[in-house]
Amino acid sequence: MARGNNPGKDFDDQYNASRREGQRKAARGEGAWADDKYLRDLRNGGEDNSGSGGNKDNSGCGKDTLLILGFLSGFGWVISEVVSRAL
Repeated sequence: MARGNNPGKDFDDQYNASRREGQRKAARGEGAWADDKYLRDLRNGGEDNSGSGGNKDNSGCGKDTLLILGFLSGFGWVISEVVSRAL
């Protein structure tokens, strides 16, 4: 919301600033609601500076998913063997 002594002028200033930013985005080929950091990182080779330890090579999560599923299925098999031999 616009704040200050002159809310009408403050609102106009905010509106015009948002409009100029939208025009700059359109000139760069980005949508009005685009996440600028995400698009900038894609152009820079997919650098992940978020500190989350994410996937650096942009290969997706397929290998990690298969590893986890393999571990869980092996663990489930071991549990089922233990239970079946105990009964």
